[in-house]
Amino acid sequence: MSSWKASAKDQKQYPHFDAPLSKSEMERIANDPDAVAKNRFYPFLKYDNAYRPFRPSGKGPKVREIRYGARRDAAIFSRYRHLLSELYEKELSTLGLTDNVLAYRRILVMPGSSVGKSNIHHAKSAFDTIKNFSCCCAITLDISKYFESVDHKEIYKIWCRLLGKSTLPDDHYSVFKAITKYAIVDSKEAYSALGYFGTKASGISGYLVSKKDMPKQLCSPEDFRNKICGKAPGFADLVKKNKLEYGIPQGAPLSDLLANAYLIDFDVEMATNAKKLGGYYMRYSDDILFILPINSIQARDFMMHVQRRIEAYGSHLRIKEEKCTIDRFTRTPDGMEHKATYPAGKSRNGLNYLGFRFDGKKVYLRDSTLSNFWRKIARATNAEARNLVYRFPGKDKAYLEKHLNTEVIIEKFGRVRNFDGVVEKKSWTFWTYVKRASTVFGREAQFYSQIRGYKKAIRKLAEQALSKYLIKAKNP
Repeated sequence: MSSWKASAKDQKQYPHFDAPLSKSEMERIANDPDAVAKNRFYPFLKYDNAYRPFRPSGKGPKVREIRYGARRDAAIFSRYRHLLSELYEKELSTLGLTDNVLAYRRILVMPGSSVGKSNIHHAKSAFDTIKNFSCCCAITLDISKYFESVDHKEIYKIWCRLLGKSTLPDDHYSVFKAITKYAIVDSKEAYSALGYFGTKASGISGYLVSKKDMPKQLCSPEDFRNKICGKAPGFADLVKKNKLEYGIPQGAPLSDLLANAYLIDFDVEMATNAKKLGGYYMRYSDDILFILPINSIQARDFMMHVQRRIEAYGSHLRIKEEKCTIDRFTRTPDGMEHKATYPAGKSRNGLNYLGFRFDGKKVYLRDSTLSNFWRKIARATNAEARNLVYRFPGKDKAYLEKHLNTEVIIEKFGRVRNFDGVVEKKSWTFWTYVKRASTVFGREAQFYSQIRGYKKAIRKLAEQALSKYLIKAKNP
């Protein structure tokens, strides 16, 4: 088995409980089974990323929990992901599943290419598959809280199976325990205990140290024991352990591979069932898609069968009923005709899959994809307006509008000159995503029409934000 080589992206620069490591130090530790077996894993730091989608008011914000491991631990997780990934790919090939499981894998656009497929290519493949039938049903299902629901005993069995062993070696077992019986510490609670977050002189709560000045190593091992684990008087134990027999932390470098491998036997069963019906099965993490040449009644029965069967692969696995859909496509002289057949009475304008919508003839950006785009723009325009109001106290809106620099926001989200998809990813914007998607989908793509006028919209949103923060400044 090839040894793991650390890359620049493996050198995590975020604040955590341990000190930054060189690539050679990471490789030395992660590739040494004895060191891994003896490693004492730190808790994951976590924070809640709350956001309000760009949608009609009245609906509350969504919250996504982000967890990230200490540097030494992340290096170990990455090394064991690398090791298990090679074995998993061989198992997929043996079982004939290389084209069925799509997420968290490097699948080349074509043999010999250095470019891997993205969600864009997978969506294009699914829509092209639909067009190959004279009539078919696309059945979509979504596993509820997938990472939080995987059974630890089943993970252990699959891990052993990939290694070809009846029990896990000591180093693997150490990593297994760290990823299943994991612990977390809320980042804000940790910052408060360590003196980086608290009440400011103004009386409001906030960071006492700017994020750019936050030390990479948050504390010494002694302060970790005393202030984070609550060993010193006056400090609470902030470490929360997963005492359940299921669940792995989404965000750890190894979790995605384990989540994929966990359903390998389910994938075999579903791919076999779809093939018997002359159709196709695809799974992108917790998103499941069947494309089957059957009628709507048969599709409903098949969907209910899948809902029942997944529970056989984990007592906590459930399909989100509200995310189940059946879309019927029928070939006509004018092209594929779409009809949403389930849920009954719910109007939909096409099959939604991996960020795109297909109505049988054209492909559009999914509504939630556009919502995410506008949400990020709203956040940027709010920040620009808020900073202006507080930088120029007492100035009126006309004065502030002259200093409103929306070109920076437009540049952040808009066109990149001479973009050919080769420039570094850090230079990509939402526009470059649309550009790449348009290249893949060709004439079917209707993406540019969906974001037309975004420059004017950015200016308008910024001016509206100015009005809002001017009112807040006058009525604190």
